[in-house]
Amino acid sequence: TRTLTEKLMDRSRSRSPPPGWVRRTGGGGPDRSYRSNDRPRHSPYGGGRERPAGHRYEEAPPSRGFRGGGGGGGRRNSEDLNDRDTVMRVSGTSLPQAVAGAISKRLRVGTPSTLDAAGEYPTFQTVKALAIARKFLEEDRLDFKVRIEYFNDRSPAGDKLFRFTVQRDRQSSYRLNCDHPMKVSGATRPGSTAGAIAHDLRGGMSASVSGLGSASIFNAVQAIALAAGYIREEGGDLWCKPFYVSSESNVLEFFIDQQTA
Repeated sequence: TRTLTEKLMDRSRSRSPPPGWVRRTGGGGPDRSYRSNDRPRHSPYGGGRERPAGHRYEEAPPSRGFRGGGGGGGRRNSEDLNDRDTVMRVSGTSLPQAVAGAISKRLRVGTPSTLDAAGEYPTFQTVKALAIARKFLEEDRLDFKVRIEYFNDRSPAGDKLFRFTVQRDRQSSYRLNCDHPMKVSGATRPGSTAGAIAHDLRGGMSASVSGLGSASIFNAVQAIALAAGYIREEGGDLWCKPFYVSSESNVLEFFIDQQTA
């Protein structure tokens, strides 16, 4: 006579997983598993053994990556972006390492990159990716400079839009010292910081802004974009180089210099 436990285990084996879920196993040896389309998939375990009773359901992880401009704008991996797109649209779920890999691959063959970010967290992810990309390229003795532009129009969600233009530059030290370092926070007024940056550059000095966290970096990017607008109105140009202040710190810093154009 079969026990109640055995009957329940058989019923569990016969059920199909709900849409969007993947059948996982708790031990070695299933020969099939199922996705949301109910098609069988060959198990990596093989062996032709019966599926153990310890299987469980687990929600399938969301697709990771970042959005690329053109061609419908769906989520793509970094390889697709390297080959097809000219503008990368970074979202809040973009992986900085993946974006950095795409930037590095392009610069190694002399191709500049353009990244668009709308809102605080996408902008934060973009800056992290740029700092990581500079570290990736350090081993190849390559470097780049970044121009940040602010668009007066906003995204459909009402977020501020920023464009980051990345161009190859002569190699410099990953961490750079400046004449006038400044720290920003989430409460800093970008307009005041922008005026201080423009004042330093007009006086022939370099400047830097640093911050920790998405809110402070977002304010730093706004300040740099505003200062760049002031300098360009006077016939100059402003470029920056982002970096992590140390390998043990999450503080990001922008070295800013009018002379790097």
